[in-house]
Amino acid sequence: MLRVPFAPDRSWWLIAVPLAAMLVAGVMKAIDIGSFAAQLTTWPLIPRGWEPGVAMAVVNLELLVTVPWFLGLSRTASPVGAVVLLVLFSIAYAAHHLLGHRVSCGCFGQLRMLEALDHQAPLVLARNALLTLMLMTGLILGHQNRGRPGLNTPARCGIAPTRPNAFTLIESLMLLAIITILIALTLPSIGRSRDGAYETASLSNLRQHAMVFDLYTSDYQSIYPCFLAPDTDHEWVMLSGIGLEARGYFSQDALWALALADQYYEGEKYSRSFHPPLVVARDDGWERSWFTEYWYSSAFLADPSFWQYETRTGPEQWRPTRSDEVNFPSQKAILWQSLLDSRDWREIRNLFGFVDGSARAVRAQDVLPQYTFGTVTNGSSQGGSTRGLPGMYTINGVRGRDVK
Repeated sequence: MLRVPFAPDRSWWLIAVPLAAMLVAGVMKAIDIGSFAAQLTTWPLIPRGWEPGVAMAVVNLELLVTVPWFLGLSRTASPVGAVVLLVLFSIAYAAHHLLGHRVSCGCFGQLRMLEALDHQAPLVLARNALLTLMLMTGLILGHQNRGRPGLNTPARCGIAPTRPNAFTLIESLMLLAIITILIALTLPSIGRSRDGAYETASLSNLRQHAMVFDLYTSDYQSIYPCFLAPDTDHEWVMLSGIGLEARGYFSQDALWALALADQYYEGEKYSRSFHPPLVVARDDGWERSWFTEYWYSSAFLADPSFWQYETRTGPEQWRPTRSDEVNFPSQKAILWQSLLDSRDWREIRNLFGFVDGSARAVRAQDVLPQYTFGTVTNGSSQGGSTRGLPGMYTINGVRGRDVK
């Protein structure tokens, strides 16, 4: 049987380059699907909790429109599908920016060298326009070339064409197998990618808030936030123009966001950033909540001697602390969140925002012991807790460490 050598023409290259870029993007996102899903949390038009599913759908679609083309299974449907994906994405991306939302596409996953491009809307849209133009030009030229014999076409070589334009049964079965394999590979990771997306987004929030606390100390002579008097006991207080009942002095661990909203968060008392993405996704009324689930460490609200078993005396030790009293900025947590939905306590990952402005997830076994009795003094916890919580009741207070 006579074989006709394959020589790519201009139409082939015009299609191959954009599809190769889309294939690389799909693979890079699949490698780091959790981070890609976290990027989608910056898209307000995507319903909360849908980000992991949308991330998996985008990755699968990118692979489905590119892989068959490179396998020679789909010469027309793949470029057309790629054009549709590019147009839909560009419309959604442009709509967010027109509405004033700064979003990141995370288009190339782990290719961090291109991360800066993702935040520049004109460049992203120009890139997509160029890829779309290349695909459409390649499709048009390819359609025209099919109408006349070329250098390597069967007609030019005196060979009758034997390959139909439509999918054969074998090709259809191969494509179905590819789709089945992709679904089988991605389904088990949906739960993991969802948890990874929530964790990444929470760490981003914690990092932002830790920097706000550092800014506060710069504005207030190195003193950390403390906005309730030591004798506060179930009293009504005014915070950012809102009156509410404070359970006690240490209840400010969950009220700090409200107290700082006017000066450091542009008056957004109900900012989405005050709540972990998992809480936002469950839609548990967070839009009306004055409390935050990112807990402010009580160690910053009392003298270090209050957090030692031998020297604790009582309320006379309650006071705001200073940044120069912190001995281990990268190991002393200022904010804490626990992933309470973890099923195995050994796998519980505590999320911390640290004094130095960093944030990371720490396994339970890597968290140092806390002051056992929490904030209990003379039988009352004063709005705190009766037991040691990670990062909240650090032994030696701000002079101590929370993680190994």
